[in-house]
Amino acid sequence: MSDARLRIRAALRRSYNLAVLIFGLLLALPVRLVAPLYRIEVQPVLVERIGHLAIEPELLLSLRDVHPPVRSRTLFYSRGPVANEFLVSMWRRVLPFGPAWLLHPMWVANVRFPWLDLGARGWDELHFDLRHLDRTTPHLSFTEAELERGQQLLRSLGVEPGAPFVCLSVRDEAYLSQRVPTKDWTYHDYRDSDIATYGGLAQTLADAGLTVLRMGAVVAAPLVSSDPRVIDYASSGLRSDFGDVYLFAHCSMSISSSTGVDSLAMAFRRPMGIVNLPGTGGLQLGQSLRLVMFKDLVDLATGEPLALLDARRPEAMAAYRTDTFAGLGVRLVDNSPEQLAAFGREMLLMAAGGWHIGEDEQARERAFLRFIDPDRDLAEASFHIARCWIVSG
Repeated sequence: MSDARLRIRAALRRSYNLAVLIFGLLLALPVRLVAPLYRIEVQPVLVERIGHLAIEPELLLSLRDVHPPVRSRTLFYSRGPVANEFLVSMWRRVLPFGPAWLLHPMWVANVRFPWLDLGARGWDELHFDLRHLDRTTPHLSFTEAELERGQQLLRSLGVEPGAPFVCLSVRDEAYLSQRVPTKDWTYHDYRDSDIATYGGLAQTLADAGLTVLRMGAVVAAPLVSSDPRVIDYASSGLRSDFGDVYLFAHCSMSISSSTGVDSLAMAFRRPMGIVNLPGTGGLQLGQSLRLVMFKDLVDLATGEPLALLDARRPEAMAAYRTDTFAGLGVRLVDNSPEQLAAFGREMLLMAAGGWHIGEDEQARERAFLRFIDPDRDLAEASFHIARCWIVSG
Protein backbone atom coordinates (compact mmCIF):
# COMPACT_ATOMS: atom_id res chain seq x y z
CA MET A 1 0.00 0.00 0.00
CA SER A 2 1.38 3.40 -0.96
CA ASP A 3 2.33 6.06 1.57
CA ALA A 4 -0.46 8.31 0.27
CA ARG A 5 -3.09 5.61 0.91
CA LEU A 6 -1.70 4.97 4.37
CA ARG A 7 -1.92 8.67 5.20
CA ILE A 8 -5.50 8.82 3.92
CA ARG A 9 -6.49 5.77 5.97
CA ALA A 10 -4.85 7.25 9.07
CA ALA A 11 -6.66 10.55 8.53
CA LEU A 12 -10.00 8.79 8.09
CA ARG A 13 -9.39 6.76 11.23
CA ARG A 14 -8.61 9.90 13.23
CA SER A 15 -11.73 11.60 11.86
CA TYR A 16 -13.87 8.58 12.76
CA ASN A 17 -12.44 8.39 16.28
CA LEU A 18 -13.04 12.10 16.78
CA ALA A 19 -16.64 11.74 15.59
CA VAL A 20 -17.20 8.84 18.01
CA LEU A 21 -15.73 10.91 20.85
CA ILE A 22 -17.90 13.94 20.10
CA PHE A 23 -21.04 11.81 19.75
CA GLY A 24 -20.27 10.03 23.00
CA LEU A 25 -19.64 13.29 24.82
CA LEU A 26 -22.96 14.72 23.63
CA LEU A 27 -24.71 11.62 25.00
CA ALA A 28 -22.72 11.46 28.22
CA LEU A 29 -23.04 15.08 29.36
CA PRO A 30 -26.80 14.96 30.11
CA VAL A 31 -26.30 11.64 31.90
CA ARG A 32 -23.58 13.20 34.04
CA LEU A 33 -25.76 16.21 34.86
CA VAL A 34 -28.61 14.08 36.24
CA ALA A 35 -26.28 11.74 38.18
CA PRO A 36 -26.91 13.45 41.57
CA LEU A 37 -30.59 12.55 41.19
CA TYR A 38 -30.36 9.24 39.34
CA ARG A 39 -27.10 7.65 38.26
CA ILE A 40 -26.92 5.90 34.89
CA GLU A 41 -23.77 3.84 34.37
CA VAL A 42 -22.27 2.42 31.19
CA GLN A 43 -20.06 -0.66 31.44
CA PRO A 44 -18.43 -2.71 28.67
CA VAL A 45 -18.14 -6.45 29.26
CA LEU A 46 -14.84 -7.84 28.00
CA VAL A 47 -16.27 -10.74 26.01
CA GLU A 48 -13.10 -11.64 24.13
CA ARG A 49 -11.33 -13.03 27.24
CA ILE A 50 -13.26 -15.72 29.07
CA GLY A 51 -11.65 -15.02 32.43
CA HIS A 52 -12.92 -11.45 32.44
CA LEU A 53 -16.26 -12.49 30.95
CA ALA A 54 -16.85 -15.13 33.63
CA ILE A 55 -15.86 -13.32 36.80
CA GLU A 56 -16.25 -9.55 36.39
CA PRO A 57 -20.06 -9.42 36.08
CA GLU A 58 -20.36 -12.01 38.86
CA LEU A 59 -18.18 -9.95 41.18
CA LEU A 60 -20.19 -6.81 40.52
CA LEU A 61 -23.53 -8.50 41.13
CA SER A 62 -22.25 -10.15 44.31
CA LEU A 63 -20.95 -6.83 45.59
CA ARG A 64 -24.34 -5.25 44.92
CA ASP A 65 -26.12 -8.07 46.71
CA VAL A 66 -24.08 -7.20 49.79
CA HIS A 67 -24.15 -3.42 49.29
CA PRO A 68 -27.18 -2.55 47.11
CA PRO A 69 -26.82 0.71 45.16
CA VAL A 70 -29.54 3.35 45.35
CA ARG A 71 -31.06 5.41 42.54
CA SER A 72 -28.90 3.93 39.82
CA ARG A 73 -29.07 1.81 36.69
CA THR A 74 -26.19 0.12 34.88
CA LEU A 75 -26.34 -0.59 31.15
CA PHE A 76 -23.92 -3.15 29.75
CA TYR A 77 -22.68 -3.67 26.23
CA SER A 78 -20.19 -5.84 24.36
CA ARG A 79 -18.34 -5.60 21.08
CA GLY A 80 -15.61 -7.52 19.29
CA PRO A 81 -14.87 -11.27 19.11
CA VAL A 82 -16.53 -13.47 21.73
CA ALA A 83 -14.60 -16.09 23.68
CA ASN A 84 -17.68 -18.08 24.70
CA GLU A 85 -21.03 -17.45 23.02
CA PHE A 86 -23.03 -19.53 25.48
CA LEU A 87 -21.65 -17.63 28.48
CA VAL A 88 -22.59 -14.34 26.83
CA SER A 89 -26.12 -15.66 26.29
CA MET A 90 -26.31 -16.55 29.99
CA TRP A 91 -25.24 -13.05 31.01
CA ARG A 92 -27.82 -11.55 28.67
CA ARG A 93 -30.47 -13.33 30.74
CA VAL A 94 -29.21 -11.54 33.86
CA LEU A 95 -27.76 -8.17 32.81
CA PRO A 96 -29.48 -5.33 30.93
CA PHE A 97 -27.47 -5.16 27.70
CA GLY A 98 -27.87 -2.11 25.48
CA PRO A 99 -26.80 -1.31 21.91
CA ALA A 100 -23.04 -0.99 21.50
CA TRP A 101 -23.41 1.70 18.83
CA LEU A 102 -24.97 3.95 21.48
CA LEU A 103 -23.13 2.94 24.64
CA HIS A 104 -19.62 2.52 23.27
CA PRO A 105 -19.23 6.19 22.27
CA MET A 106 -20.27 7.15 25.80
CA TRP A 107 -17.61 4.82 27.17
CA VAL A 108 -15.00 6.31 24.82
CA ALA A 109 -15.89 9.77 26.15
CA ASN A 110 -15.69 8.45 29.70
CA VAL A 111 -12.18 7.11 29.12
CA ARG A 112 -11.08 10.39 27.55
CA PHE A 113 -12.76 12.53 30.22
CA PRO A 114 -12.71 10.59 33.52
CA TRP A 115 -14.69 13.32 35.28
CA LEU A 116 -17.76 11.99 33.47
CA ASP A 117 -17.61 9.07 35.93
CA LEU A 118 -19.95 6.80 33.98
CA GLY A 119 -18.39 3.41 34.74
CA ALA A 120 -20.06 0.85 36.97
CA ARG A 121 -18.94 1.48 40.54
CA GLY A 122 -17.46 -1.68 41.95
CA TRP A 123 -16.42 -3.13 38.58
CA ASP A 124 -13.21 -5.06 39.27
CA GLU A 125 -10.75 -5.95 36.51
CA LEU A 126 -8.08 -7.28 38.91
CA HIS A 127 -10.10 -10.19 40.39
CA PHE A 128 -8.05 -10.34 43.57
CA ASP A 129 -10.61 -9.93 46.34
CA LEU A 130 -13.36 -12.47 45.69
CA ARG A 131 -14.71 -12.57 49.23
CA HIS A 132 -18.09 -11.17 48.21
CA LEU A 133 -18.63 -14.46 46.37
CA ASP A 134 -18.47 -16.25 49.71
CA ARG A 135 -21.54 -14.35 50.92
CA THR A 136 -23.70 -14.82 47.82
CA THR A 137 -24.90 -17.51 45.43
CA PRO A 138 -24.09 -17.66 41.69
CA HIS A 139 -26.11 -15.33 39.50
CA LEU A 140 -25.84 -17.57 36.45
CA SER A 141 -28.22 -20.50 36.19
CA PHE A 142 -29.15 -23.21 33.70
CA THR A 143 -32.59 -23.90 32.30
CA GLU A 144 -34.11 -27.36 32.65
CA ALA A 145 -33.33 -28.03 28.99
CA GLU A 146 -29.71 -26.97 29.51
CA LEU A 147 -29.36 -29.20 32.56
CA GLU A 148 -30.61 -32.16 30.53
CA ARG A 149 -28.21 -31.24 27.73
CA GLY A 150 -25.37 -31.19 30.26
CA GLN A 151 -26.24 -34.61 31.61
CA GLN A 152 -26.30 -35.96 28.07
CA LEU A 153 -22.84 -34.49 27.52
CA LEU A 154 -21.56 -36.27 30.62
CA ARG A 155 -23.01 -39.58 29.39
CA SER A 156 -21.38 -39.06 26.00
CA LEU A 157 -18.06 -38.51 27.77
CA GLY A 158 -18.55 -41.72 29.76
CA VAL A 159 -19.41 -40.01 33.04
CA GLU A 160 -22.62 -40.92 34.81
CA PRO A 161 -24.59 -37.83 35.89
CA GLY A 162 -24.01 -37.31 39.60
CA ALA A 163 -20.60 -39.00 39.57
CA PRO A 164 -17.77 -36.75 40.81
CA PHE A 165 -15.41 -35.29 38.23
CA VAL A 166 -12.51 -32.84 38.13
CA CYS A 167 -11.88 -30.12 35.54
CA LEU A 168 -8.17 -29.95 34.73
CA SER A 169 -7.06 -26.97 32.63
CA VAL A 170 -3.42 -26.45 31.67
CA ARG A 171 -2.23 -23.31 29.98
CA ASP A 172 -0.19 -23.67 26.77
CA GLU A 173 0.56 -21.49 23.74
CA ALA A 174 -2.10 -22.92 21.41
CA TYR A 175 -5.21 -20.89 22.32
CA LEU A 176 -3.83 -17.37 21.98
CA SER A 177 -1.72 -18.32 18.98
CA GLN A 178 -4.86 -19.40 17.16
CA ARG A 179 -7.09 -16.57 18.40
CA VAL A 180 -4.62 -13.79 17.53
CA PRO A 181 -1.98 -15.32 15.23
CA THR A 182 -0.51 -11.95 14.24
CA LYS A 183 0.67 -11.18 17.78
CA ASP A 184 3.85 -12.53 19.35
CA TRP A 185 2.70 -14.12 22.60
CA THR A 186 6.11 -15.41 23.72
CA TYR A 187 6.42 -12.52 26.16
CA HIS A 188 4.24 -14.45 28.58
CA ASP A 189 4.96 -18.08 27.72
CA TYR A 190 6.50 -18.34 31.20
CA ARG A 191 2.92 -19.10 32.26
CA ASP A 192 2.70 -22.23 30.09
CA SER A 193 3.41 -25.81 31.11
CA ASP A 194 3.50 -29.22 29.42
CA ILE A 195 0.37 -31.37 29.65
CA ALA A 196 2.57 -34.49 29.45
CA THR A 197 3.75 -33.84 33.02
CA TYR A 198 0.20 -34.00 34.40
CA GLY A 199 -0.37 -37.72 33.86
CA GLY A 200 0.51 -38.65 37.45
CA LEU A 201 -1.79 -35.97 38.85
CA ALA A 202 -4.65 -37.19 36.67
CA GLN A 203 -4.01 -40.80 37.68
CA THR A 204 -3.89 -39.90 41.36
CA LEU A 205 -7.35 -38.37 41.10
CA ALA A 206 -8.68 -41.24 38.98
CA ASP A 207 -7.41 -43.81 41.46
CA ALA A 208 -9.46 -41.99 44.11
CA GLY A 209 -12.62 -42.56 42.06
CA LEU A 210 -12.84 -39.20 40.30
CA THR A 211 -13.14 -38.75 36.56
CA VAL A 212 -10.65 -36.21 35.22
CA LEU A 213 -11.76 -34.03 32.32
CA ARG A 214 -8.96 -32.15 30.61
CA MET A 215 -10.46 -28.80 29.57
CA GLY A 216 -9.54 -26.36 26.81
CA ALA A 217 -10.93 -24.82 23.65
CA VAL A 218 -7.66 -25.13 21.71
CA VAL A 219 -4.76 -27.18 23.05
CA ALA A 220 -1.25 -27.93 21.88
CA ALA A 221 -1.34 -31.66 22.71
CA PRO A 222 -3.77 -34.17 24.24
CA LEU A 223 -3.58 -35.59 27.74
CA VAL A 224 -2.68 -39.23 27.07
CA SER A 225 -3.84 -41.91 29.49
CA SER A 226 -4.93 -45.55 29.34
CA ASP A 227 -7.33 -45.02 32.25
CA PRO A 228 -10.92 -44.55 31.03
CA ARG A 229 -11.51 -42.14 33.91
CA VAL A 230 -8.96 -39.71 32.41
CA ILE A 231 -10.68 -38.03 29.47
CA ASP A 232 -9.29 -35.37 27.17
CA TYR A 233 -12.53 -33.43 26.71
CA ALA A 234 -10.61 -30.70 24.85
CA SER A 235 -9.70 -33.15 22.06
CA SER A 236 -12.76 -35.39 22.28
CA GLY A 237 -14.82 -33.78 19.53
CA LEU A 238 -17.51 -33.09 22.15
CA ARG A 239 -16.03 -29.83 23.36
CA SER A 240 -18.32 -26.76 23.04
CA ASP A 241 -18.89 -23.36 24.60
CA PHE A 242 -21.87 -24.81 26.43
CA GLY A 243 -19.85 -27.78 27.67
CA ASP A 244 -17.08 -25.57 29.04
CA VAL A 245 -19.53 -23.63 31.19
CA TYR A 246 -21.63 -26.62 32.27
CA LEU A 247 -18.67 -28.77 33.28
CA PHE A 248 -16.93 -26.09 35.34
CA ALA A 249 -20.24 -25.24 36.99
CA HIS A 250 -20.82 -28.85 38.10
CA CYS A 251 -17.32 -30.20 38.80
CA SER A 252 -16.30 -31.53 42.21
CA MET A 253 -13.13 -29.48 41.98
CA SER A 254 -11.05 -27.58 39.46
CA ILE A 255 -7.27 -27.82 39.13
CA SER A 256 -5.59 -25.44 36.74
CA SER A 257 -2.41 -23.55 35.96
CA SER A 258 -4.28 -20.23 36.19
CA THR A 259 -5.64 -20.27 32.65
CA GLY A 260 -8.50 -17.78 32.63
CA VAL A 261 -11.16 -20.37 31.88
CA ASP A 262 -10.86 -21.47 35.51
CA SER A 263 -12.71 -18.24 36.38
CA LEU A 264 -15.81 -20.26 35.54
CA ALA A 265 -15.06 -22.40 38.61
CA MET A 266 -14.77 -19.23 40.71
CA ALA A 267 -18.03 -17.84 39.35
CA PHE A 268 -19.85 -21.06 40.32
CA ARG A 269 -18.05 -21.33 43.70
CA ARG A 270 -16.31 -24.61 42.93
CA PRO A 271 -13.23 -25.63 44.98
CA MET A 272 -10.03 -24.74 43.13
CA GLY A 273 -6.38 -25.65 43.15
CA ILE A 274 -3.71 -23.90 41.10
CA VAL A 275 -0.39 -25.45 40.08
CA ASN A 276 2.60 -24.18 38.11
CA LEU A 277 1.82 -20.65 39.20
CA PRO A 278 4.77 -18.43 38.18
CA GLY A 279 3.97 -15.60 40.57
CA THR A 280 1.40 -13.86 42.70
CA GLY A 281 -0.81 -12.61 39.84
CA GLY A 282 -3.11 -15.64 39.91
CA LEU A 283 -3.85 -15.49 43.63
CA GLN A 284 -7.22 -14.49 45.06
CA LEU A 285 -8.84 -13.90 48.40
CA GLY A 286 -11.93 -15.98 48.97
CA GLN A 287 -12.94 -19.50 49.84
CA SER A 288 -13.03 -20.94 46.32
CA LEU A 289 -9.24 -21.08 46.00
CA ARG A 290 -8.05 -23.82 48.35
CA LEU A 291 -4.49 -24.80 47.45
CA VAL A 292 -1.68 -23.36 45.32
CA MET A 293 1.75 -24.50 44.17
CA PHE A 294 4.22 -22.14 42.53
CA LYS A 295 6.75 -22.84 39.84
CA ASP A 296 10.26 -23.22 41.19
CA LEU A 297 12.93 -20.53 40.81
CA VAL A 298 16.53 -21.57 40.15
CA ASP A 299 19.70 -19.49 40.20
CA LEU A 300 21.07 -19.23 36.66
CA ALA A 301 24.70 -19.32 37.75
CA THR A 302 24.61 -22.18 40.24
CA GLY A 303 21.54 -24.14 39.18
CA GLU A 304 20.45 -24.22 42.81
CA PRO A 305 16.85 -23.53 43.86
CA LEU A 306 16.29 -20.12 45.41
CA ALA A 307 15.66 -19.96 49.13
CA LEU A 308 12.09 -19.08 50.03
CA LEU A 309 13.15 -15.64 51.27
CA ASP A 310 15.75 -14.91 48.59
CA ALA A 311 15.78 -11.16 47.87
CA ARG A 312 15.15 -11.73 44.15
CA ARG A 313 11.99 -13.72 44.66
CA PRO A 314 9.44 -10.87 45.15
CA GLU A 315 10.44 -9.14 41.90
CA ALA A 316 10.57 -12.42 40.00
CA MET A 317 7.14 -13.44 41.26
CA ALA A 318 5.69 -10.07 40.22
CA ALA A 319 7.07 -10.37 36.67
CA TYR A 320 4.78 -10.15 33.65
CA ARG A 321 7.29 -10.87 30.90
CA THR A 322 9.35 -13.95 30.11
CA ASP A 323 12.52 -11.92 29.61
CA THR A 324 12.40 -10.49 33.14
CA PHE A 325 13.72 -13.64 34.79
CA ALA A 326 17.11 -13.77 33.06
CA GLY A 327 17.68 -10.16 34.07
CA LEU A 328 17.26 -11.20 37.68
CA GLY A 329 19.67 -14.09 37.26
CA VAL A 330 16.98 -16.74 37.70
CA ARG A 331 14.91 -19.13 35.63
CA LEU A 332 11.54 -20.73 36.18
CA VAL A 333 11.20 -24.49 36.50
CA ASP A 334 7.84 -26.21 36.06
CA ASN A 335 6.46 -28.44 38.77
CA SER A 336 7.70 -31.99 38.36
CA PRO A 337 5.31 -34.89 37.70
CA GLU A 338 5.99 -36.04 41.27
CA GLN A 339 5.10 -32.62 42.69
CA LEU A 340 1.90 -32.52 40.65
CA ALA A 341 0.86 -35.98 41.84
CA ALA A 342 1.55 -34.94 45.45
CA PHE A 343 -0.57 -31.83 44.89
CA GLY A 344 -3.42 -34.08 43.76
CA ARG A 345 -3.16 -36.09 46.97
CA GLU A 346 -3.31 -32.91 49.03
CA MET A 347 -6.40 -31.69 47.14
CA LEU A 348 -8.07 -35.03 47.86
CA LEU A 349 -7.22 -34.68 51.55
CA MET A 350 -8.71 -31.19 51.55
CA ALA A 351 -11.90 -32.45 49.94
CA ALA A 352 -12.16 -35.16 52.60
CA GLY A 353 -11.41 -32.76 55.46
CA GLY A 354 -8.17 -34.53 56.25
CA TRP A 355 -5.66 -31.81 55.30
CA HIS A 356 -4.26 -29.98 58.31
CA ILE A 357 -1.46 -27.50 58.90
CA GLY A 358 0.48 -27.00 62.12
CA GLU A 359 1.11 -23.63 63.72
CA ASP A 360 4.79 -23.59 62.73
CA GLU A 361 3.99 -24.51 59.13
CA GLN A 362 1.26 -21.90 58.93
CA ALA A 363 3.60 -19.23 60.31
CA ARG A 364 6.17 -20.19 57.66
CA GLU A 365 3.51 -20.05 54.95
CA ARG A 366 2.17 -16.63 55.98
CA ALA A 367 5.66 -15.17 56.37
CA PHE A 368 6.44 -16.31 52.83
CA LEU A 369 3.24 -14.76 51.45
CA ARG A 370 3.95 -11.45 53.18
CA PHE A 371 7.50 -11.51 51.81
CA ILE A 372 6.63 -12.16 48.15
CA ASP A 373 3.75 -9.67 48.01
CA PRO A 374 3.95 -7.09 50.82
CA ASP A 375 1.49 -4.71 49.12
CA ARG A 376 -1.47 -7.08 49.27
CA ASP A 377 -3.04 -8.78 52.24
CA LEU A 378 -2.17 -12.34 51.25
CA ALA A 379 -1.69 -13.33 54.87
CA GLU A 380 -5.49 -13.08 55.23
CA ALA A 381 -6.13 -15.46 52.34
CA SER A 382 -8.15 -18.64 52.78
CA PHE A 383 -5.89 -20.70 50.50
CA HIS A 384 -2.83 -22.63 51.57
CA ILE A 385 0.42 -23.44 49.81
CA ALA A 386 0.88 -27.12 49.01
CA ARG A 387 2.95 -28.75 51.72
CA CYS A 388 4.85 -30.76 49.10
CA TRP A 389 6.19 -27.44 47.74
CA ILE A 390 6.76 -25.16 50.71
CA VAL A 391 8.30 -27.79 52.98
CA SER A 392 10.94 -28.56 50.38
CA GLY A 393 11.62 -24.85 49.71
